[in-house]
Amino acid sequence: MVIEPKIGGGLGGSSSSPTYVSTGTQLPFTGDASPTTGQFCGGAGFYPGVGLGPVRLGLDVNVCSGSNTFGSGNTLFRIMRHGPGDVDLHSSTNVIIDVLFKGEVPIVPIGPSNNLFVSVGVGPTFRELNLTLTSNQSFFGGGVPSIGDSTWQTGVGVGAGLSTFVCPDCIAGNPLKVGVEGRVRFFPSQSISLTSPAFGFTETGSTGRTTDYSALFTFGVPIISLH
Repeated sequence: MVIEPKIGGGLGGSSSSPTYVSTGTQLPFTGDASPTTGQFCGGAGFYPGVGLGPVRLGLDVNVCSGSNTFGSGNTLFRIMRHGPGDVDLHSSTNVIIDVLFKGEVPIVPIGPSNNLFVSVGVGPTFRELNLTLTSNQSFFGGGVPSIGDSTWQTGVGVGAGLSTFVCPDCIAGNPLKVGVEGRVRFFPSQSISLTSPAFGFTETGSTGRTTDYSALFTFGVPIISLH
């Protein structure tokens, strides 16, 4: 059994086509949103000694920060409706959890006892999605109606990376492994609706199907257990 705790840092982002519809006289809207932010991940790989030829098979579990790491979140759209009234859809994600079934194989020898490793993984991914729809369409002095909702979404994640050992025993007698890794996650569309207390129509904002991505530098410490 090999347990490989690891941490990573880099950039995270997403791409989606949010939409707006209303039961009133407002025209529908479709936009594009591609926000990016810093991202940090931490987790571990678990390799129970199962292999397929030179390929080592295991499970990779990571918890990553989301778009709300620095308290900003993402504005998916802000559109003008009914005079000066803006309508905006805001999203934030506090945490993303990846559970990937992973294979790793040495591809290029580096020195007498080291290799460049390539890894590929696929599996479920989960994110906490917070949506807020605000519609500044009301009578003068009537306030700004807003509604929020939080949910956990399940998607599909894939990942690939390159890594190698940089020293054999520098972390409490264990090797240090460094690499680069990319991940892509696919999440379904999520909607939120708000009924205007002033006019009675219902407005709905949707995220559209979202492609989430990460580009990370990783640092791991493989620990061999004989139990």
